[in-house]
Amino acid sequence: MRHRGARLDSPLTPSLSPGARGLCRRAVGALALLLASLLAACTCNPEDAARSFAGSSARDCGSKTAEARAGCALAAQDAGVPFYLVEERLSRNGVLPFGFARNATGESAAFTYDVLGTPIGANSTARVAMRSCERIGTNAEGVLTCESPGRTVAVCR
Repeated sequence: MRHRGARLDSPLTPSLSPGARGLCRRAVGALALLLASLLAACTCNPEDAARSFAGSSARDCGSKTAEARAGCALAAQDAGVPFYLVEERLSRNGVLPFGFARNATGESAAFTYDVLGTPIGANSTARVAMRSCERIGTNAEGVLTCESPGRTVAVCR
């Protein structure tokens, strides 16, 4: 008996009509596509996006205490040093990760995460979206903000 390389019409498998074989092939293809989508969703998060944007030599300001994160980010920005951070913020959908980063070329961005699959920004269906910022600042409460926000682009779905 042959087990390796058995064909769909071999004696080792049940006899399938050509239509049933086509259906099986399409089902296997759909299952592979679903698995690939699920794996991509597992790696789609704002921390990875912010870290990738900032570069491998960037300072991790997200590992600081809540009080020190903003100070770390603003000091790195003022010194021209790449940085990234992700912190949890309360939103209408619960507590979600929200990130900021600056890269070696001086570009700054804010990263948002959509847990429910609703659009982030105009015409976006991204799970993680990046919005360009003229610079990172703080509001009256000392919370980091994206000053002069620019275009929002999808990072991953």
